[in-house]
Amino acid sequence: MNKEERIKSMLMHIAVGDVLGKICSKYTEEEIISIYGHRITNLEFPIRKGSTRRWYKGAITDDTILTLIVADSLIDKRRFSREDIGMRFLSCDPRGGRQIQKLKDSKNPNFIACDGTTNGAAIRTSPLAAKYDDLEDLTNYTFSLSTLTHGTLEAVGAALLTAYIQHGALREVKDLVEHCHSAVTRHFPSILQTLCWKNLLEASRINCIQILPDYLEETIGYGKDVWSSVPTALILGVKMEDNYETILRILHRKRKGWDLDTVASICGSILGAKRWDEKIASIAKEIGAINDINFEFYAKNLK
Repeated sequence: MNKEERIKSMLMHIAVGDVLGKICSKYTEEEIISIYGHRITNLEFPIRKGSTRRWYKGAITDDTILTLIVADSLIDKRRFSREDIGMRFLSCDPRGGRQIQKLKDSKNPNFIACDGTTNGAAIRTSPLAAKYDDLEDLTNYTFSLSTLTHGTLEAVGAALLTAYIQHGALREVKDLVEHCHSAVTRHFPSILQTLCWKNLLEASRINCIQILPDYLEETIGYGKDVWSSVPTALILGVKMEDNYETILRILHRKRKGWDLDTVASICGSILGAKRWDEKIASIAKEIGAINDINFEFYAKNLK
């Protein structure tokens, strides 16, 4: 694949991970089979117990919505504009977590967050990783984007780790963890003190991919806190070899998976940047039609 094809594949995987993850999020595999009658392998009408929000089949969540808002701003402005992205976040569909709501409540497109340890900032980095070859630019813009909603070192650090690995995957770097470590050491060394980095490094030492998903579920988890979900998603993306089957393994957990849409989206971004997958592409085509997403447009204009 050339870079444009890798970007397209990356964005398709993000959308598929998001949509399928939402169908399964917070459920164990046993509960999924009980609720839907079978394992989830394709689009289904989401059944969200206890939720007042109405979902339709193929609906994307804030993970994809906000990612594409960042892409729209980069394309329209032909540069990174924090204020423009802030304005777009303020006016977008209200779906999102607590940190995006704080931005909305401020009514300030230049808002600077001072808290937040959830993974929202990490999901939105892929357009920056695609657009900017220079790691110093990528660092500065990812930091700036992250602080619209998240202000802690853990959350900003997780966004940067994600951006660095996405950056390397899109450019066919062989050792993505080393690429990430080199970028962190040079551009933002304080990340090396975070729990997110320590969990990422520890998980990277597991070389047997057969046990890796279960190991990550048991030791790090799939929760919304960045030191849980982000290292899990990144290492699965780095090490696993079958894109579609990896997404399915994320969805069907022994334990409750509290943020499967984000884990599957971030993992998917790495898997998709590395290799094309026809099954993912087929599902993404349907998602694109339902949600009016032109993946080719974004890939062409972000390359």
